Amino acid sequence: MKKIFLLLGMSGSGKTTISKELVLRNSNIEHYSMGDKFREIANQDKELAEYVFNGKRVPLEMSKKVIKSVVENFEKDIILIDGYPRDLEQMEFFSRLIIENNLLLKNVFEIKIDDKMAKQRVLDRHRGKDDNLEVFESRLKDYNYQMKDIRLYFKDILIEIEGNNETLKIVQTLDNLMF
Repeated sequence: MKKIFLLLGMSGSGKTTISKELVLRNSNIEHYSMGDKFREIANQDKELAEYVFNGKRVPLEMSKKVIKSVVENFEKDIILIDGYPRDLEQMEFFSRLIIENNLLLKNVFEIKIDDKMAKQRVLDRHRGKDDNLEVFESRLKDYNYQMKDIRLYFKDILIEIEGNNETLKIVQTLDNLMF
């Protein structure tokens, strides 16, 4: 049975950077950054771009299509998805999807980081049109509001990770927890 790990955290918490480092250490991990996936699609889809590049949460039907495509194309036995789910409706859909595809959600990791540090990382990275103060603040507000439900939903498998540490220390912590 394939195992899924979710990596959550506010914008700028280092989810994708940490995930990429984990993949470099462990070639048996398949990684999907939902933020990168949405940005990639938004560059070709004006409707999606209105949400992604303005800091708005992608509508449920659009996010369902993307995560369904991701889940149905897993190739490895250990899957790390960062940045998903973002709200209760996405969680419920994802939970049904993993059951339908005979997958095991092993753990949910939340990277906890200081807001100021996350903001500075976002403003410094220039990864996309959405790396600006207005979008960061909108996403931070939404993240803090939505995470209450997410933490409660995943309480039995949620592990908080100190995100103010050096990236390699965080990677080592996750590596130890996953293997």
